[in-house]
Amino acid sequence: NLRGDTDTIPSEALIYNLSYFQNQDWCYVTKAGNKVNLQRRINMLYENERPSGYIVVATDITENRRLRLILNAETRALRGLIGTEPLDSLLGTFLDNLRKIQPELSFSILEVTQDKKSLKPLVVKQLLPTHLNNKERFTIMGEGGSCAISAYQKTPVMVEDLKNDPLWKSFYSRIHSPDAGAIWSYPILDEDQEVMGTLAAVNPIAGKPTAAQQQIIDRARNIIAMIMQHHNQSEEIKLSNERYKLASIAANDAIYDYNIATKELYWSDAYTVTYGHPIGEAKEAPGLWEENIHPDQRKEISASLYAAIEEEKNYWRKEYLFKDAWGDYRNVIDRGYLIRNKEGKAIRMVGSQQDITKQKTIEKALAESEEHFRNLSNSSFEGIIITVDHAICDVNKALLEMFGYTAEELTKVNIQQLFVAGDQRLPLENINKFEERVYEASAMKKDGQTFPVEIQNQWTTFKGRKGKIIAVRDITDRKKAELALHQYAETLATSNAELEKFAYVASHDLQEPLRMVSSFLQLLQKKYQPHLDETAVKYIDFAVNGAERMKVLILDLLEYSRINTDLNAFQLIDLN
Repeated sequence: NLRGDTDTIPSEALIYNLSYFQNQDWCYVTKAGNKVNLQRRINMLYENERPSGYIVVATDITENRRLRLILNAETRALRGLIGTEPLDSLLGTFLDNLRKIQPELSFSILEVTQDKKSLKPLVVKQLLPTHLNNKERFTIMGEGGSCAISAYQKTPVMVEDLKNDPLWKSFYSRIHSPDAGAIWSYPILDEDQEVMGTLAAVNPIAGKPTAAQQQIIDRARNIIAMIMQHHNQSEEIKLSNERYKLASIAANDAIYDYNIATKELYWSDAYTVTYGHPIGEAKEAPGLWEENIHPDQRKEISASLYAAIEEEKNYWRKEYLFKDAWGDYRNVIDRGYLIRNKEGKAIRMVGSQQDITKQKTIEKALAESEEHFRNLSNSSFEGIIITVDHAICDVNKALLEMFGYTAEELTKVNIQQLFVAGDQRLPLENINKFEERVYEASAMKKDGQTFPVEIQNQWTTFKGRKGKIIAVRDITDRKKAELALHQYAETLATSNAELEKFAYVASHDLQEPLRMVSSFLQLLQKKYQPHLDETAVKYIDFAVNGAERMKVLILDLLEYSRINTDLNAFQLIDLN
């Protein structure tokens, strides 16, 4: 109350001095010993237009100031995400700032290991001793310390009497403060409700957290969860980018980002590795891309790209020849995705340029090999079929002529349709069992005409699938020759049998006159012996001997004619 002094103090000076105390925060100690923050507002009182006193209005802003300090700590922590500060350092600073606001609490953070089975120290300097080994692990399970149980159950675990609680029996001696009365453990969850770690708060007084303590703990959990998830995602993105970078180099894929508006072209490192062109040159002079396209294709490729940009297409793909830094042209396949604004105008294109030179070389060699095989196959007199799962995949010219089908018709025909209905089992069984022996079957042409064939199988690979190559030989002419030979053999056998019969009869008839000549000569010699001289007897002996030799010769000829027909005549005898 300035009422007694206003006459001696100029009003201007009084107002100036009071303005020093206007709207300032002051810290007071209450009767109970608690600190409170007050904001004072001073209102002047006037009497006869002169200051006569003032009224002081004090407002308790302790909670507002506390929330402002928490918000500042949270803001500084979140701003730290922009930099490269390590996670443990960033969270350690955040917990230190929280302790300044709530000095009775000590905090620690454990994070989940990569295998998701344990917790390991992340920020523990406020709670556990500095000599704690970073390799120490706390198994996540339904029994054990409060943090391990909290991570296992994904719910807070409140240890209200730290000294006597069995959960902390083996850990209590390792806490900094011997006056720790309670510890409250909270799981730190990501947006998918997966555990990333735990936050522990130690209070010197046993019991549950106060409303103010619970508030700062809940806000700290949210901020820590945001920071840890951002860090994990950043690490995953970093690792993914590194993998993609290595994969693009390994796959010869040069990734590019083309800013259509600014005409800036950015290439990945694979561009230099694959083609030898410095990335700086490509960025500063995107026109080099067009200049490196083969002159015969440059106009077509450029026109195709600009047409895709103007025609509101979202995807562009082309194959062309691209010159590397050593002057050689590479076969490349270029795939680009166009990004457009709301008006549909293309503003960027991201894509990849893949070196397919080796692939083209292999395809060319394969095409030449297939053409060579086709020429050999078509020059063969045998029909050739390539099948996969009984489906006809390819045939040669000789087989088309043999069965009377076109190539297109045969690809729609099942292989069993090429054989006579009653004779399908044998060839199909042999094809299924892959019998390598040569076997015969009856085939059927498109017009229904049947003809004999000879078949042989062999394993092959057709367009990456396991199949069979079947050689089919038309043996119609051979079968006709075999039939003619069989008929001739039958005719010859009949002729031989008749000839044998004739020889037997002829030998009997020829022996009869010989016996007469021999007998009558012997009778003549016997009757007229006394009247015959020596010469006549000699002549008679010559005639008789000749008849006997003639008889033996006829019998030998008859025996010779029976050699191939009477096999039973041969018998085993004892030569001893």
